[in-house]
Amino acid sequence: MIKQARILQGQSRSMERQAKAAEDAAIAAKKSTDALANIERAWVDIVVRRQGNTGYSWEITNYGRTVAHIRELHLVLRTTPSDGTTASKGERTFPRNKLLVPQAPWPALHIDLIQDLGERTFAMVRSGEMRIDYTFTVRYEGIVPNGSSESLHYYDTADMYQCLRPVEAPQYNPRE
Repeated sequence: MIKQARILQGQSRSMERQAKAAEDAAIAAKKSTDALANIERAWVDIVVRRQGNTGYSWEITNYGRTVAHIRELHLVLRTTPSDGTTASKGERTFPRNKLLVPQAPWPALHIDLIQDLGERTFAMVRSGEMRIDYTFTVRYEGIVPNGSSESLHYYDTADMYQCLRPVEAPQYNPRE
């Protein structure tokens, strides 16, 4: 009986090692699958292009290897009066059902600042009495569900061209 108990203990340890090895193999397979999906997935980027004096187009490009299914565009306008308080002037959602193939830029949204803000508000922005910024988010699906990309642009009055400029993250764009 003691001999049988030792044999059972040995078999039990062996089964535990096999179970642990199977678990490790499953984790490795999951990581490999995730890595492949990450390589093949859609990678959507946003660029704002100026069109005329006050027109802007948000252009979306899929730099990934597979199709991105664009589900929604979301635009938020924030105004900051000269007193420093921030108020959200407008938040708009644009449902979409667009398949965006790799390497094919798509002008997803166009606005004219005078039409979007009104002439009075735009004059305040140009004179520096008020600041504005736009946050644009695109939500999409593909191999990896629930993808999103976002861009933030502010109106730069210091520049002689006076236009929307991207807000760059300093940690990704170090100054030399």
